[in-house]
Amino acid sequence: MKKKQKQRYRVRNWREYNAALVSRGSLTVWLDEAVLSGCEVLQKREEEQGQPLKVTIPPRRGARIWQHGNSKDQRLARDENLREIRQKGRKRWKQESGYHRRSLAETAMSRYKRIVGEKLQARDFQRQSTEAFVGVLILNKMTALGMPRSYARSYAI
Repeated sequence: MKKKQKQRYRVRNWREYNAALVSRGSLTVWLDEAVLSGCEVLQKREEEQGQPLKVTIPPRRGARIWQHGNSKDQRLARDENLREIRQKGRKRWKQESGYHRRSLAETAMSRYKRIVGEKLQARDFQRQSTEAFVGVLILNKMTALGMPRSYARSYAI
């Protein structure tokens, strides 16, 4: 039995489409108070520490500096990361900047979404928190059961 192919839709009238988007007018974005207070917390933390929060996104290999040191503009975090990577090496920079912790967190979230699902099914907050908690328990149990024991092994050739 043949599988039915999905229909593909293409926008062929880009000029009219863009004009329609422009004529719609301004877009108003509403932010929750919790989001705004989170920004204030970050600003306070920045002021207390006396230095800006650090960006830990590594530039791709072969990236070039956008703004050179003799420029009067404020230095870009991306360029500072590049300079550090060139001085210390990518591996050492990742360890010192805490990038590995970020990477581990991203991997854990990816694993959670693949096993438990992308969305919560419950509608109210109490049930959503319970659902997330149960998902984490399941993931922890599966991880504990299935983690391989690895060790170095020498082969005779």
